[in-house]
Amino acid sequence: MFSRIPFTPGVLGRHKTTSRLAWDLAREEARAAGADEALLVSPDGELLEGAASNLFVVRSGGDVFTPPLSADVLPGVTRAVVIGLCDSLGIFLHEAPVSLEMLRWASEVFLTNSVQEVLPVCDVAGRLVPERDVTLRLLEAYRAQVAST
Repeated sequence: MFSRIPFTPGVLGRHKTTSRLAWDLAREEARAAGADEALLVSPDGELLEGAASNLFVVRSGGDVFTPPLSADVLPGVTRAVVIGLCDSLGIFLHEAPVSLEMLRWASEVFLTNSVQEVLPVCDVAGRLVPERDVTLRLLEAYRAQVAST
């Protein structure tokens, strides 16, 4: 589900703080619509992150895209681990703007956060997301790395 309110993270976007009202409101909006998470969209139409997660989109062929930190998204711990795992698994990762259009052709979409780890997305705004191969490889590698530390 996409938040109906254009989202601008501002200076607090990169920091976990107690001032997360905009994120909390987006999450409540998602729950009211029967969705598990809200994807936050900038006024320019770029996807930024989830209300409580970082966003990754996988293109057919396996390239992974995630919004860059310059978009003022939260530099999540799990996000950083997954970025490192992409490199070690030979998965091409692009930190680049993620457009709404990219969700139309994405073969996979997943979210990350410290509690849910690497979470495959099954449905984005009514569109079924068909695959999970890259996501499940990353989840397995993430759990192996966490277990070894």
